[in-house]
Amino acid sequence: MSYKNLLVSSIKYDAAIIATMDNKHTDPIISFLRKGCHILVEKPLTDKFHDGLKILREQKKSNHILSVCHTLRYMDAFRHLLSFIKINILK
Repeated sequence: MSYKNLLVSSIKYDAAIIATMDNKHTDPIISFLRKGCHILVEKPLTDKFHDGLKILREQKKSNHILSVCHTLRYMDAFRHLLSFIKINILK
């Protein structure tokens, strides 16, 4: 299901996770903020400064949480930890 279909669906939700390509973050973020959702978006917030300003203006109007996360699962340290867990060195 695309985010546009989700926006017009009857599904009830409070938040959205935006994990699209960096240059595709702006439209879904703004759309979900206008829908009344809190947002968690993978870094970077956007790839263009003016889009960042548009997003921040919309967030202030909506008064909903906009949070940017840094996904660490691909970093070597986290991959090593996962391998330790899989072979029962760490539980």
